Amino acid sequence: MKVREILNLNNNLKGLKILAGEKGLDREIKDIEILEIPDGIYWINEGDLAITTAYFLYKEGSGLISWIELLNEKGAAGLGIKTDRFLKKIPVETIKKANELNFPLIEIPIHVGYSDMTWPIISKILGEKDYINFRLEKYNEELLNLSLKNYSTRDVFRIIKKYMKNSFVAFSFYNNKIKCITKNEKKFPIDNIISIINENHEMIDTSTDFFCINRDNKKIWINALRVEGEIIGYFSIISYDDSYIKLDLKIAKLSCSYLIVSMLLEKSYDYSRYNSKEDFLKSVIYKKITNKIKLKRDAAYYNITFDLRRIIWIMEINSKEELQNDLHKIYEIINNKVKYNKIHIIFENNKIICISSEKENIYRKTWFEHLLKEFEYKFPKYSFKIGVSKIFDSLDKLSIAYDEARFCLENGLKLEMGNIQLFDDLIVYYVLNEIARHPQLIRLYEDTIKKLKDHDINYGTELVKTISSYIENNNNVLKTAEDLYIHRNTLYKRIRKIESIIDLNIKSSDKNLIMSLGLKLHKLYSR
Repeated sequence: MKVREILNLNNNLKGLKILAGEKGLDREIKDIEILEIPDGIYWINEGDLAITTAYFLYKEGSGLISWIELLNEKGAAGLGIKTDRFLKKIPVETIKKANELNFPLIEIPIHVGYSDMTWPIISKILGEKDYINFRLEKYNEELLNLSLKNYSTRDVFRIIKKYMKNSFVAFSFYNNKIKCITKNEKKFPIDNIISIINENHEMIDTSTDFFCINRDNKKIWINALRVEGEIIGYFSIISYDDSYIKLDLKIAKLSCSYLIVSMLLEKSYDYSRYNSKEDFLKSVIYKKITNKIKLKRDAAYYNITFDLRRIIWIMEINSKEELQNDLHKIYEIINNKVKYNKIHIIFENNKIICISSEKENIYRKTWFEHLLKEFEYKFPKYSFKIGVSKIFDSLDKLSIAYDEARFCLENGLKLEMGNIQLFDDLIVYYVLNEIARHPQLIRLYEDTIKKLKDHDINYGTELVKTISSYIENNNNVLKTAEDLYIHRNTLYKRIRKIESIIDLNIKSSDKNLIMSLGLKLHKLYSR
């Protein structure tokens, strides 16, 4: 389909506004891509229609020009931007550049959701039958991945909400009432669903499929959730638009078995599965508890505040000698630094995991530096390193904090970042580490830093060191030459050599970003 056809797909999309690039409205759309991370733009393919909230660019509207130039180079069909959330208004310079390139630039009203655009566009490209099969395949894949974890009813809800267009409600007899309504709750209260179930429970309970009833110009679809002949709850869809019900019913049928399992898992509740408060906290940080309701109950049982700002910091102690004799001394030092009721300490082999409240706002890098100096002075036979998470405001985020602190601990020294690492300083590496094996990132590295590294090996040059210092100093020639102990003319020669090898003008902002990513990938791959 062509870009100009979007506005005529349905009433929702009539509110879209073509801001620029009218001469390019005959560009063919082959797919639709959501861009909410800066690196995503490098994965755009020819014919992709990109849509974004411009979250990463709203403070610097001029950055959109580089995006449009790169999207146009890659043959993208156009760019749609949701305004009024982060970017209040599209800059005039951006519109001018899009017009120069005949590149379609579309303003998306804040009330139009991503699914409101992706559904009709992909459906038009693939055809309704193929699109339903495509969505079901992706949905089933997410459910299967969920089944490999210790999941809760709310986890199932989260995935249903992502794929289902109509509103839905689920009830469990084990937990009184579990609900999730995606929209229009005020127009059709949950109590109305309860009344319909009570009035029609004989037909609903004996039906082998979703039972349908018309109420207030809406279709209510209800299915009983059964296990071994026992009804343990109900799942209901409130249909406002019949155009989506075919897919929603298929999604609902796939969901029922997962809802049943999650409800059964929540049926029994036994505090005795924890040997101690420490055992409970280990279960939290190791992701053994995924149900938020249970987590709140357990936390209350052990007198642990659920909604409290916390960080996790992990200290690793390396030594050839036995640690056991000194552990209690280390424990006392940490407790003296922070009041006892503000910290939980867990020992794990040669690591000390500290779960600390952030009320006193003391956990800055300088605080950890002073702590480390004290340990190094009092225990010279050991070496120490520390990884520190971001701050999280509730107990259910503790497993994320633990992952962050562990990543800092395991990668800080390897990335030559020092023996005290805060997650905020490594967040880009954390993201890149998750996708480091993506073919496009490998190609980006091989086309930039890998070429310079090979040149250094073959000719004894220092091009990787040069570009690293140049990027680190924000393209400041004088500061870079000073740090490398070379004349600025020598630096200019090296920069020209670098540009000739990788065939990029590294002075432009987007190419600078590519080189920065390449250098970070170099550190990751070099591990």
